[in-house]
Amino acid sequence: GILWTLTEEDLPIIEAYLQARLVRYRATGQVPVDLEDAGWKLFYTDSSLDALLPAYEQWSDRNIYTDLDQGVLLRPQVLGDGRSEDSAIIVDCTLDGAVLRDADGTYADGATPGVAEHGRYALMVLAEGAWKVDESGEQEGLCG
Repeated sequence: GILWTLTEEDLPIIEAYLQARLVRYRATGQVPVDLEDAGWKLFYTDSSLDALLPAYEQWSDRNIYTDLDQGVLLRPQVLGDGRSEDSAIIVDCTLDGAVLRDADGTYADGATPGVAEHGRYALMVLAEGAWKVDESGEQEGLCG
């Protein structure tokens, strides 16, 4: 069941979050990882990229990529009490069927095939006239 209502004010925030996630999947689905994808700058703040891109640089160096395999279902929502005119918190209970692979298509070390629930959050900020991810990560308890 849907426990929240999408409002007109939330729509651009949700759209920016979804675009940011798309950039991550698109860029990390390549060998080497596309660290120059224009979407990084469009949908992430510089500080979030400073925290995020080093891990993807390591993937690139190891020729690891993301295979969407069984698909990914995103279910984001804006927390009403975490929203202001220039910031918002998104929570997302993701059904994640993506898997990490080596360049030859075999499972990468530590890959976990199958679909798993992951609670995620993103702090969105209005920067340079657009909504961008300023911080993101996994959060336990969001899918319960």
